[in-house]
Amino acid sequence: MRWKLGQFYFDANNNILSKGQQEHLLEPKVAELLSYFCQNPQRAISRDELIEQVWFGQVVSDSAINRIVVKLRKALDDNDKIKRFVVTVPKVGYKFAIKVEATTHNDELHLEGPANKKSLLHKSSPVYRSKHLYLVLCFIAACITYSVFVSQSDSTPTYIDAKVSPLSRLSTTQFEGAMSPDLRYLAFSAPTALGVNQLHIHDNQNNITHIVSPESGKAHDAYWSDDGQKLFYLFDQGQECEIHQIEISEAIFSAPKVVYQCADSQLRSVIHIPKEQKLLFIERGAEYAPWQVYSISLNTVAKRKVAQPIANGKGNYYLDRDRKTNRILLLHESAPGISQAFELNITDSTYRSLLTLPYMVRSALWGHDLNTIVHPGEHPSFDLVATSLASGQQQVLYSDSRRITDLNRINNGKDYLFSSYIVNRDIQFDGDVNALSNSSVMDYLPAISNDAKQLAFISKRSGYSKLWLQQIGTNQLRSIELEDQGRLFYHLDWSFDDKRLLANTNKGIVIYDIEHLEVLKVIDTTQTVTAAGWYSDEEVHYSEWHKQGWQLNLLNIKTNQLHMMDNTHAFVLADKVSDEMHYVHFDQQLSATWQGTAIDSSMCSSVLRRYRISWQFDNNRIYCRNPQSNAIIAIDNKGQTAIFHQDNYIPYHFSVSQSHWATWQVSSYVSDIIRTNFSDKS
Repeated sequence: MRWKLGQFYFDANNNILSKGQQEHLLEPKVAELLSYFCQNPQRAISRDELIEQVWFGQVVSDSAINRIVVKLRKALDDNDKIKRFVVTVPKVGYKFAIKVEATTHNDELHLEGPANKKSLLHKSSPVYRSKHLYLVLCFIAACITYSVFVSQSDSTPTYIDAKVSPLSRLSTTQFEGAMSPDLRYLAFSAPTALGVNQLHIHDNQNNITHIVSPESGKAHDAYWSDDGQKLFYLFDQGQECEIHQIEISEAIFSAPKVVYQCADSQLRSVIHIPKEQKLLFIERGAEYAPWQVYSISLNTVAKRKVAQPIANGKGNYYLDRDRKTNRILLLHESAPGISQAFELNITDSTYRSLLTLPYMVRSALWGHDLNTIVHPGEHPSFDLVATSLASGQQQVLYSDSRRITDLNRINNGKDYLFSSYIVNRDIQFDGDVNALSNSSVMDYLPAISNDAKQLAFISKRSGYSKLWLQQIGTNQLRSIELEDQGRLFYHLDWSFDDKRLLANTNKGIVIYDIEHLEVLKVIDTTQTVTAAGWYSDEEVHYSEWHKQGWQLNLLNIKTNQLHMMDNTHAFVLADKVSDEMHYVHFDQQLSATWQGTAIDSSMCSSVLRRYRISWQFDNNRIYCRNPQSNAIIAIDNKGQTAIFHQDNYIPYHFSVSQSHWATWQVSSYVSDIIRTNFSDKS
């Protein structure tokens, strides 16, 4: 995130404060304080709040806080007499008094305006000439460096003898593999006959597989201790989540011991730090809240939030640790669809940015040499890639015909584990699977136009996700290209006149022009948004998670005017009937009202599902999924319900228009754990 503070610009991702041509690298804690002030400008902030949000609940003295505030004021040129930025609020704390604007790098080009011309050097002065020559030389050097980089990247080398082999071939799917440091055991998750994902441990020496987790919940994200005598994993059961520990001695596995328990939250990515006898893990308090990193002592069970980048959007969502050096890697969403790698220093409570990837990855590891980050390639992730920390150059380690996820490292100095999987989804229209709208790969997110003449859907038949259009009842199939090919699609919504189509993606909202088969507009958002759709003929609505709740926004796509609704509204569904707009409003507790009347949603499944509303609003009826009767039910404006369609199974996502309905189902899913077998020469 980049902020404009008067004549200053603050790059929060790299801790750089700049003014004109001067750049100042801030200390991590000073940068964290400035970041928090930028997110909460012109508001009195207590010292207790700063301790909680900037010092992460640590016990700190007033003098320690004062010292950081003094350093920040000095960096911002606040003097003893006049303080324009950090103002003391008596008996409360501080206030960041100046106006703050989120901006881009290009805005800095306009920093020197007419008011600053007197301070510029005269072009005829020797100092100016020497600076001018220096800049020219720097430009030439940059051009040469760029040319070398391009020539190298055009012939990116691959590892020698990049061979792979499967590690487990059960009749079911296997994923999230973790090899013990001595290479004897392979832990992985797999569904049992009951359909529950349980933790399996395969003994490579005795060729026996043990199921070690309870069958009452879902086990995932296994992590071995350095001595191989303990295994930690995450366990979900209903609304509760736990961290379990298993002891291993002479091929005997103890019963799971609960070492951490949480309620109404979610966990992911646990690692063990043996020297400090701590666990690091990632947790969030609500489904769409940003992930954050916490530590817990295995001796005292004391939990604390660790020093980390400010969590927005997806937040800080993945951890890795190098066992030899104890270096900790963190993945952070710096912008929608962009992953940034940080190194955490738990001992010093600091962190530093390593590199930014131009796309989102679900997992990443230290390379064995610690000079690279190893991760899947751009969505849909058919490559295993190593990115240099020094140059940012990427090297393809292995290309798969299936998708790559769930990376892990093998303790032999060269090899990696990953899950190799392929999913095929088929679209059903009025209960039939049509060959035209289905391929041998993923076809999903069907959306029927309001006049029920067109079917829009997303397909990976081109090797990446792209919008396709089918004229219903004909063999006519068209598609519309985006400039970038690595987007994840979450939802499609037709405009009320069926001339445009809205797509919500992990990189913002896309508006398609259906008549001309082109992209009309791309709306960049500060984070991945939820429940995007049409609010009127020229307005779209979308919701963003802010702190502890949802913010509903309305954006005019012609004027770009943004209107933020009050926080009594979290989401909205819109419908247009006979030129009259109708709305269903959802509050922060997801209770729905229609024309001022509360809707009984007890028969409906959950409202939110992966960045979209699972309900439909069409022709003055609400449609929702009823899991008890495996049906789509219709609710009219008087609260009367009726079964619209009943089947063996109704997925969360469906589309309804007039008397037609469409949905998609997984027709096949294959997942295996694969290891690389790189040559020693690599």
